[in-house]
Amino acid sequence: NSPYQKNLGNVYLQLGRYYIIKGNYDSAKYHLHNAIYENAANAATLLGMGVAQRSLGAAFIETSQLDSALVYTLLGQKIAYSVNDLPGKVVSFLQLGTIYKLKKEYPIAYDYLEKGKNLGDSLNNNYVDRLMQFLNLDFDQKIRLQELEKEQQQAKSRNRMFVMLTG
Repeated sequence: NSPYQKNLGNVYLQLGRYYIIKGNYDSAKYHLHNAIYENAANAATLLGMGVAQRSLGAAFIETSQLDSALVYTLLGQKIAYSVNDLPGKVVSFLQLGTIYKLKKEYPIAYDYLEKGKNLGDSLNNNYVDRLMQFLNLDFDQKIRLQELEKEQQQAKSRNRMFVMLTG
């Protein structure tokens, strides 16, 4: 297994996602199937396989193949849970909500969309909390630096005063 072979699944994944954006769903499905195959051969890329499966589910949503979309989204969700991929869980919930909405199964759709929103909000809150901790730490360090500069300035003033008095 060369390094190229190990990353081939990711190449297929990115091509598949590109073709989804371009609206070329047949090419997207082809490349995403290859991404799943390549990632299955390499256990270290389980996360990539989950992304590929959810992406394939999205391609099937776009072509109104909702049963296939459901299968691949659920497979991607299973991997998201197995590797504790929180953003993958959010995407899975939202995608499942979309599928059930299109199937006109509104109560199920609402439940999945609500789960996705709540988990997404908690992820965003965790990110904001970590960012605030970082900014507060940085702010505390700035205050300490100002205090040290003030102490240094006072020490210089005392030294000058001492030199003038003894000089």
